[in-house]
Amino acid sequence: MGEPRILVIGIEGTGTREISACLLKQDSSMDVLTCSSLPLPGDRDLHECGIQFICFMICAASKESFQTLHSSISQVDVSYFAGKCVIVENTKGLAVEQSVEREKIEQLAAQYDIPVLTTNTQNESELTDISNKLQHLIRMNQGRTRHLAPMLYECVRETKLPRGTPAGSNLATPSLVGNTT
Repeated sequence: MGEPRILVIGIEGTGTREISACLLKQDSSMDVLTCSSLPLPGDRDLHECGIQFICFMICAASKESFQTLHSSISQVDVSYFAGKCVIVENTKGLAVEQSVEREKIEQLAAQYDIPVLTTNTQNESELTDISNKLQHLIRMNQGRTRHLAPMLYECVRETKLPRGTPAGSNLATPSLVGNTT
């Protein structure tokens, strides 16, 4: 099994660069690609490009990023919605008057059955924690986590992760998570 190829999607200011850099810092063997929206240039297919996991970025302070997220998700093949993608909500610079309603993000995530993680990419410890969570999801997707197959994870996880979950909290039921290979 080759090294994972990850696609991080989000407009400027959503944290795509910060998340990508942190993922590569933790595992330089990963192939992390970024783009601002889908479809990919030249109408290339995600499967043909070897994309194994998608991280959609949204800045909670930007309604434009929500519109981009919504249009990009609709371009993704349904096979990616079975544990192969996640929405990361970046709360940096959040101001109430310009923010995206959390309910809208939760509804979109529920519609496609995609987990939502929340972080502030301006906080180094939160950025590291979210990167660890993403690494764990990616390893599970590839079947690299002992005692926790992707299908088992899908069966036991909540449809949506609770808002305000601390960045360092576990993604799965602790009794199910084993050591990684």
